[in-house]
Amino acid sequence: MVVGSNPSESTKVINTVYMDFKEVYKPPFRVNMGIYGFSSNGTTTFTAFGSVSQKNLAKVVELLNGERADKFKKDDIIVKKDKLFIEGDVILVRGWGKLIGSGGLNLPPQEAAKLQDDFIAWVVENITE
Repeated sequence: MVVGSNPSESTKVINTVYMDFKEVYKPPFRVNMGIYGFSSNGTTTFTAFGSVSQKNLAKVVELLNGERADKFKKDDIIVKKDKLFIEGDVILVRGWGKLIGSGGLNLPPQEAAKLQDDFIAWVVENITE
């Protein structure tokens, strides 16, 4: 949408982009250095804090990639904004900088939040029984 009545006026272009979260958080995923998760297109996807979270991160990535079948119980997962608490230990869901940054996708915060929320919902759905 272009705001302004004619091209000679100062105009502001407002972009509304409809994306699927898998365009940002593209499977398959991988773990790097035991604490970081990345999507196949290089998006920093997860950060694990502590040794238990690192083990859970490895399991999350393997589950999302279809490399294992022993899922977490739904009761063991709590979501608080961009954090997954798995059996009490935190894994941070990343990618915000890529979503809103001027060097990234430069999305409006509301759209970026929806993409990240959709990704988190998909993760929980795919790692729990």
